[in-house]
Amino acid sequence: MHSGRVDEPPQGHVRFQISGVPVEVTPAFWIVTVVLAAARLNQPWMLLEWVAVVFVSVLVHELGHAVTAQGMGCTVRVQLHAMGGSAFHQGVELTPWQRALIALAGPLAGVALGAVVYVAAQLLGDGKDPVMERVLLDALWVNWGYGLLNLLPILPLDGGHVMQEVVNVFSRRKNETAAVFISLLVAVVLLLVALQLQMRSVLFLLGWIAISQYQRAAILYAERRDQALADDVAQLQKLHLAADAHALRGCAEKLLVRARSDRLKALAVQALAWSFAHQGQPVPAADVLRRMPANYRPDPALLAWLTAHAGAPEDALNVLRALWARSPDVETARLLVAAMLHLGHLDEAQTLVLTSPRKALDAGVLYTVEEALFRSGRFEDALKVSQDVVRGWKDPNGAYNAACSSVRLGDAPAALEWLGRAVELGYRDHAHLVADEDLAPLRSHPAFALLLQKLRR
Repeated sequence: MHSGRVDEPPQGHVRFQISGVPVEVTPAFWIVTVVLAAARLNQPWMLLEWVAVVFVSVLVHELGHAVTAQGMGCTVRVQLHAMGGSAFHQGVELTPWQRALIALAGPLAGVALGAVVYVAAQLLGDGKDPVMERVLLDALWVNWGYGLLNLLPILPLDGGHVMQEVVNVFSRRKNETAAVFISLLVAVVLLLVALQLQMRSVLFLLGWIAISQYQRAAILYAERRDQALADDVAQLQKLHLAADAHALRGCAEKLLVRARSDRLKALAVQALAWSFAHQGQPVPAADVLRRMPANYRPDPALLAWLTAHAGAPEDALNVLRALWARSPDVETARLLVAAMLHLGHLDEAQTLVLTSPRKALDAGVLYTVEEALFRSGRFEDALKVSQDVVRGWKDPNGAYNAACSSVRLGDAPAALEWLGRAVELGYRDHAHLVADEDLAPLRSHPAFALLLQKLRR
């Protein structure tokens, strides 16, 4: 049955592609870049030159990562943000040495760009051009200075990722603990050196890294101590599946006292809340969830039970709205859309799926809203949601549904075009295509017969 929103970037974000690599630039990137050159605010041309050099240099650095990963078969994207940039890759299982090569490719691309700028300055400049001299100095600092700093064996720098892979190879497992402690040790030593040499330009970066690695080391240490509680965790799961509320509550309370990491505390809090849910007590279950660590959120199934038993249906919907506003994700979207449709808030559900970030949704959420719109006779709106499924997830069923909505709108050419698109995307259900009454007006068209022949082949 049904398609629509163009995937526009968030306000202020810029998107483009280079060599097939999607690039997104956030407003924070520009703001931080300008702040770093605040002393040049009274010299606009120098400020613009700095922004241009940083933009090109960081972009080349991240493209070094991305293009290398792309050459290994990965799906990649690049984002420039407040802390510089990030290159993301997925879709292929890489060896440790491939991951290390990807990490090295960024700094090496920057060093190569710095060399190109240096050679160009020597060939084109006479040494007296202030603009050329400033471009050269800035480019060398950003590409060579930052590039070499980025090779230090400290997470989350690129050199730290290389070190992580080397540690994994020698320990024959993913040994994040060793990598974090090495990072912390190197960062503290270099921080002391920078303080001694009064290197103010790198003190902030090293200080931030040292603090972040200390926090990560503390988390890993707590989780390592919690490994001794593995039997209690397994018992917790068994009691939950058995719905043994009394024993589950006792086990969860015991585990909550002994847990050291937030991860295990969150698990214990959730089990304690489930113990009340198994006895049909939503109020104490909700009270327990207030003890959940701030960086964790409850099981969506538990939230669904709580909202269903919270009293008035509109109150339950408000609980889900608040949860969605705080931390939107696919599970919450499913619960929220189901509650909206149950209470007749179809317009609100449509607005939700057409305006929310795609990472917080999946095609199934959109299909739920699209089907409700179609069955309500709102074929134009259903068409918009179906188009959105095709654009966001390349799903053949979205194109098929768009064809059904187009038929209801009396647009046979568009419907046939959508059916062709569905087949291109992988639709193969010949029997359903022949039997679906929504497509009956198309069966006399020669293009429909050709489509059926194509499916048979």
